[in-house]
Amino acid sequence: MNWIRICVDIADDPAIGAIADACNIPIAEALGAVVAVLCKLPAHAKTGLLDSVPDRTLEKWANWEHERGVFAGAFRAAMCDEAGQVRSWERHNGAAMREAEAARERMRTARQNRKQTTTATLSE
Repeated sequence: MNWIRICVDIADDPAIGAIADACNIPIAEALGAVVAVLCKLPAHAKTGLLDSVPDRTLEKWANWEHERGVFAGAFRAAMCDEAGQVRSWERHNGAAMREAEAARERMRTARQNRKQTTTATLSE
């Protein structure tokens, strides 16, 4: 999947403000870092579970250039539940990602069936 769903009011989300405050950065920078992390999830953490993602990796995804560990800690505190899963990820993106994968699989199967039908017809 090459897209994610993001709430249009994300800039007003208290979690973004909490991250900005904890990192001592402007809201816009916090927002950009959060969105950058969220954009990595489909490829690296489809379920939104970040418990096994090291802080350094999380900060690399965020393009974080300040003191190491600060953004990762703030992100996990504001955006993740106790298990380390990004809150609302499933609601906003989980189902859509599964539907997109199912559609891709249906298309693969349909192409294979057409190819087999064409091959069988040509060999008759």
